[in-house]
Amino acid sequence: MEGRNLNAHLTLDHLVCTVPDVRIGSAVLGTALGITPTAGGSHPDLGTCNVLLSLGAGQYLELLGPDPAATHQGPMALRAASRSGPDICTFAVVTNDIDALAEMARAQGLEVRGPVAGSRRDPTGVLLRWRILYLVSAEFKGLVPFVIDWLDTPHPSLTATRGVQLQSMVVTHPRPHVLSALYAALGLEMTVHHGLRGAIIATLVSGERVSTWVGSAEGLP
Repeated sequence: MEGRNLNAHLTLDHLVCTVPDVRIGSAVLGTALGITPTAGGSHPDLGTCNVLLSLGAGQYLELLGPDPAATHQGPMALRAASRSGPDICTFAVVTNDIDALAEMARAQGLEVRGPVAGSRRDPTGVLLRWRILYLVSAEFKGLVPFVIDWLDTPHPSLTATRGVQLQSMVVTHPRPHVLSALYAALGLEMTVHHGLRGAIIATLVSGERVSTWVGSAEGLP
C-alpha cells in the first residue's frame, strides 16, 4: 500500500442517532426543524427500523430504533430501547476501496469486522443494498466511524426529506490528539476537541430553526 492515498476523500456519509421510539423521535425532530423525516424501512435481522433526513447531497441523519412490528429484537434494538431519548451513537464514512481501508485500519491497531452485506426495503418496496466495514476501538468506541459502500443503490440522501443542513459536527474526547492522529492515518479530516468524555455534537439548521443533538458516541453493539 506504500504510495497509495486511497482515503484522502474519506467523508461523512451519515450520523446514526438511536431513539427508544422512532415515531416519537421523528416527531421531536420534525417539530424542532419544521420538517417531516422520511420513513426509511425495517432491518428484519436487527429488529430495528429508521427514518431519514437528508443533510445535503451524500449525507443524511438516521434515526434508528426498535421496530414495533419485529418478531425479535437484536442488540441494537435493545440498546436503543434502553435510552431515555435521542443519542448519536456513531457515524459512517464512505470510501472508494473498503478492503484497502480495512488493511489500513488494522495497521493502526483497530479491530476490523467485515465487510458484511446488508439490505432493507424502503416503504415503496425498493431494495437497498450495501457493504459495511466495522472499525472497533475499545477506547474511542463510536468516535471511530464505520465504513459503508452503497454498491448500486441510490444514496438515501437523494430520496430523504430535504431542506436541512449540517451546520457543524463536533467530536470531543479526553485524548483529542490521539484520536486526531488516528483520523489522519485513516484519511478522515475532522477536528477533535478536548472533553471530559467522548461525544458527538451535531447542529442542524432549517431556515431560521437551529437544533443541536448530542450523543454518547458509544458505538454500535
